[in-house]
Amino acid sequence: MAKYTLKEGVILHPYGVNSLINNDNLTDSIAELLIKKGKATKNDFIIKQVKQTRKKTTNGNSK
Repeated sequence: MAKYTLKEGVILHPYGVNSLINNDNLTDSIAELLIKKGKATKNDFIIKQVKQTRKKTTNGNSK
């Protein structure tokens, strides 16, 4: 499940006319790279919060 999706109507051309990024070919790593490099802003994306689950640990003395 992707963490980043583009908002409605947003299409990115980060490296000129021939580079096209939309929701069909967007990955989380590409989105983070574009934000880091300044080619896109966080306002261009819908960022979903990934729910982290904790695994119950035992002390190894299960009977």
